[in-house]
Amino acid sequence: MKTATQTTNIIASDNLESSVMGMDAAGMDMATFFFRDKIYNNKIEAVVREYVCNAIDEHKKFGIDKAVDYTLTADNTFSVRDYAGGLSEDGVRKIFGMYFRSTKSGSNESIGGFGVGSKAGHAYTDSFNILSHHDGQATTYVCALGGGDNGVPVGHIYKMGSVPTKETGVEISLTVNVDDFNEFFNEMKMFHMKSHGNIRLTIGDNVFERNKIVCQVEKDGLIIRVCESMPLDGNFPNTGRGINYNYQARTKVIQPIHIKMGDVSYGDLKEKTDGLSEFAVKEGFIASIECPIGSLNIPVSRESISDTKPNEKYLAKVNDVFNDFLQEQFKDYTELSTPELFAKVCNGDKAKEMRSVLKAEFFTCGWKDLLGDNLGGFANNIATYSHQEVKKLSEVEHDKKSGKPIIVETVNQKSAEYWVDKVNNFAEATKKKYFVYMIPKWRKGYMQDPAFRAELEKDFTIIEAKKLPYPRSKSGVKKSDSANVVWSRGANIGLFDALTLHNRIMKENSHKVVASIEDAQKQIKAFKKDITENAVLAMLTLASKKTVYSSYNSCCSNYFINAKALKEGMKDLGYYTENDAEWVKLSGDLMSAIHTKQKTDRVCTMMTHEDGKYLSDKTKKLIMLSERNKIRWTKAVNQAKERNTLSKLILEQINSSWYSQFRYMTRKELRFILTSPIETK
Repeated sequence: MKTATQTTNIIASDNLESSVMGMDAAGMDMATFFFRDKIYNNKIEAVVREYVCNAIDEHKKFGIDKAVDYTLTADNTFSVRDYAGGLSEDGVRKIFGMYFRSTKSGSNESIGGFGVGSKAGHAYTDSFNILSHHDGQATTYVCALGGGDNGVPVGHIYKMGSVPTKETGVEISLTVNVDDFNEFFNEMKMFHMKSHGNIRLTIGDNVFERNKIVCQVEKDGLIIRVCESMPLDGNFPNTGRGINYNYQARTKVIQPIHIKMGDVSYGDLKEKTDGLSEFAVKEGFIASIECPIGSLNIPVSRESISDTKPNEKYLAKVNDVFNDFLQEQFKDYTELSTPELFAKVCNGDKAKEMRSVLKAEFFTCGWKDLLGDNLGGFANNIATYSHQEVKKLSEVEHDKKSGKPIIVETVNQKSAEYWVDKVNNFAEATKKKYFVYMIPKWRKGYMQDPAFRAELEKDFTIIEAKKLPYPRSKSGVKKSDSANVVWSRGANIGLFDALTLHNRIMKENSHKVVASIEDAQKQIKAFKKDITENAVLAMLTLASKKTVYSSYNSCCSNYFINAKALKEGMKDLGYYTENDAEWVKLSGDLMSAIHTKQKTDRVCTMMTHEDGKYLSDKTKKLIMLSERNKIRWTKAVNQAKERNTLSKLILEQINSSWYSQFRYMTRKELRFILTSPIETK
């Protein structure tokens, strides 16, 4: 990056004495100490960032397509390897030994330019290694701190030796302190996660290739990218931890939109500007906007963006460009007519996903933030309370006179949930589809804004929920049509009429809903023909107390009704209550049958257990073949008990645990059970 400064001529009188400002030897030693040790807030991050970025710059300069490698080994060695031209001895000594001497300071083609990043290793450790592959020789150098005559250590570069090579490029390596091991691989994976460059991360035996760029757009000199972030998993040899260890907690926050120059992230665009805070990047993707190198003023440490007026002005432009890009990403919503938008947000599983946010390919956004307070909030309401799946707008009921799609509006705040259930049950039963809008309970409704309602009425016919053509019973209006409070497990669950409550019960038990009182009566009558399970009887029985909790053997539901009219309405449909004589007999017979079956199953399961010694596998299969066989076997065992022909041990087993086994049955006892005639009553 260009770092040249402009000079100006000095006009002064000839008789004025002057001296040039500068540093003495002690000052230079102190300055280099500060530049290597004091400018970085996060020294480990600086080591990773500076050396990987320098390697990327070298590949760019020499047109190298191969990936830059950066590695953390099990023996605590961190290294970065490029495959560019390498450095001569003079190049090594100048670049790594002299501050503000950089090959990049005259160009905006590279990320660096201050001549500081190459010494970042000394911010972390007293010595690091350079292996330069250049002109057929692989030469090793050690950069070490020590000595110094002015109170601070100074850097020294030692040439260690050379061997022939056919490779090119430079490798920087250093030893990681054992206590810093986890922090190093955390910083490496964080850099890799944010990168769009051609880099390859190796940690132990795990290799992670570059992130795949799935979207790239260039606009006004800026490059917007969305990358599919590599899944950084796998176990590291020394820790037993996946590389994602400690990373999950960090990514619970909303993913940033990275501001970049080159492949360095300088923070989150959403934190530095206004207007993007409600947009989020989907999990598994990384979004960034790359500014031309040199367009932003940054400090020598390259850890942030300087807080200056020019930067503030430029970031406002960056924000506008990214916002335009996001609007394009959500054009499937913003370019639709309002009726088409409502149909889209009611599209089955997609509608369920969108009840909290709207989703594009790579981003999510709040409804109101994209569509405005009124339209966004109203569309969200429609998506939440319209339960019929809509594939296309033509499926929605249209008004015959106006030809416009119908929005059904709930009646009032108090009974809004009741009318939502009633409308949706009616729609499901009649195979019709409506847009359903529920009046909010605790705030002003969108329809109360006259201007917004007028806009809606241009595209829709709005009717009250009570004016739908609900089927009437043949005998006219019944008490069961009135809505009253229903309780479940001691809690008020809202207002219901008989048909709406019936449909709720049917839905809970995976049965179809119906459109009329007569259809509900037929449904209940069909269930009553064959009640062989307590769950069926419980479904058809209303509780006599508010706080009833159905248990495994209970024959009663949790629903309690106190209102006389609704009680009578449910009775008209065919529902029982716990006090009905018919229910008392039914529940008694059912529980008795269930108890008998449990006892039969228990005896037969124990007698045919795989550890049983005296029954062949064929006999065991015959016993368990049918209910008839199990009943006959159980009767034979019970008769043997009554005749007192079984040992005390066997009797204890039959009367105790499910897990008991007939291991100790004698052959005589088994023969008696099998040969004794079964008495019938």
